[in-house]
Amino acid sequence: MEHLVRTALVVVASLSIVFTASWAQQGSSQNQTPAGVRVMITSDRVAGFADHTTMMLGLFDTSGLVVTRERFLAPGSRRDPLPALVAPARRPADGADFPGAKEPVVMLEVDGLAVAYPLGALIYHAVINDTIGDTPVAIWYDPISGGLAAFRRDVPARRAISGAETPREFRLSGLLLHGSSVLYDRGTKSLFSPLEGRGLSGPFADARLDSLPFRVLSFDEFRAIRRAGEVVARPMGTTFDYSVNPYAEFQLDPGIVYMQVTNDQRTHPKASGVGIASPTPERNAFFVPLTALDKGDRSFMTDAGSVVVGLTPEGTVVIKECPPGVTVAQTYFANWVSAHPTSSLAVSVDVRDLPISQPR
Repeated sequence: MEHLVRTALVVVASLSIVFTASWAQQGSSQNQTPAGVRVMITSDRVAGFADHTTMMLGLFDTSGLVVTRERFLAPGSRRDPLPALVAPARRPADGADFPGAKEPVVMLEVDGLAVAYPLGALIYHAVINDTIGDTPVAIWYDPISGGLAAFRRDVPARRAISGAETPREFRLSGLLLHGSSVLYDRGTKSLFSPLEGRGLSGPFADARLDSLPFRVLSFDEFRAIRRAGEVVARPMGTTFDYSVNPYAEFQLDPGIVYMQVTNDQRTHPKASGVGIASPTPERNAFFVPLTALDKGDRSFMTDAGSVVVGLTPEGTVVIKECPPGVTVAQTYFANWVSAHPTSSLAVSVDVRDLPISQPR
């Protein structure tokens, strides 16, 4: 049984599953769930969380909020439902016994140093705040939206505050937006959306998060290509079993979505892919299903520069180039287009780099 769970973790964490459940291609209607798809948090349940959501928002600096308060949801959660990691211990990857050789890691390569972040640790901690060389970084993972992103922690404040030059320490707020987790900055209690790629409130309202290139691969493959790299050590003082993915059943079932966040039915709501949004996303925003990456790298031009995405030999995602100011995340289609409704859907075509499907 343990072997099966560990195998499920690798399959799910690679985020390369092709979903085949039925999903209408057109003719969407408001609040109508397509046949064959079950919603866990239905609209009546959402209404029942209103008072708790209001209470949760009161824990943060919501001044200058850039989205309406009604768009947030706190489904019975509390602040810091999972403990974020801060400056985790790292060790040489060569010879490390954590994670397992076949288990997935997220690789960041910054300032000439490659660091592997085990997805098993991200499942239980949601955010890892680290510094690679001189660059403060954060890695975020959200199992219910399939969300995975890496970005710089030295976010420029939009208004004067004490300690504005200090890198932010990101934690899990307990709030959802677009059906995906919202982060907060420990110092200012400002809210941030990794999927929107920006601050949502406080002195960081509408401040951009600079995404970083990343790669998902097995720990074995990481050691093969970056022998001198480092890996985050097993976190101490926890009771978590980092080899078990408690979300595996949900992630492996295309017939279940957590909540309905969009009526856009151009593809299945849990189709996994890469979302790309420029600093002015109404001009350049894309969703690239993993199935559109099966023939090689693709380059997408934004008003800040080109983003290059592809698949590794293991069939997992690699973000090869990402200019400052551009938001890049791996996630499910429904969650991405909820955050970026003007996104074009990129498909496998002969003329590459041209998104050809516009939102209805």
